[in-house]
Amino acid sequence: MSSTLLFGTHGATRLRCSSLFKCAYRLCCTSKRLRESLLSTSFRSGTVRQPPTPRTSSTSFMPVILHTRPSNWHYVSEGGATIVFSYKGPSHPDFDGTVLRLRKAPVFGGNPDGSTAFNEEEEPDDPTIEFQTKCMQRLIPSKHLPRLESIWLDRSWLEELVRLHDGIRPETRRRKDQVDINRKKGVLATDLVGGNWLAIEIKVGFLN
Repeated sequence: MSSTLLFGTHGATRLRCSSLFKCAYRLCCTSKRLRESLLSTSFRSGTVRQPPTPRTSSTSFMPVILHTRPSNWHYVSEGGATIVFSYKGPSHPDFDGTVLRLRKAPVFGGNPDGSTAFNEEEEPDDPTIEFQTKCMQRLIPSKHLPRLESIWLDRSWLEELVRLHDGIRPETRRRKDQVDINRKKGVLATDLVGGNWLAIEIKVGFLN
């Protein structure tokens, strides 16, 4: 598992290199404690994963994708598990400067298969959000971490997104998988293309 830490390079947001090394050192020194914490929540073999901790009143608001149009999002890239779109629509406080990361489902015989269906009450947040919340925020001040939060999705909206953008994707990818239209949650994150950033990737190797 890995996490990318992002720091602005202006004024008070600038961190000295020594501080970065201290943060990395603290991460290594607390790996055992973090491992026990993770295992006790969602990675323990043979147990049912518990739903995410209820949000407090200050964090109860979750953006809704229906506040945008599928045409407002442009295809950026994808990996084996997720696909990323960048917001290029009208100015909106929830979506300006963000990307939408969606989980994918395999395709067999031209039809999507193997997708994961949840209802709104039981679908957990994406593991990347859980890792940042439970691990990285203990070590790095939140102001130095990228925005990473859940967003409510809609099946018909996702179907239109696929219709508009699937032709842009590499053919080899299209034959293998597509956006999982059964998901109720996606990830809204800081758009890191361009801008003045310093990125450090810390790979944590204790989850093998």
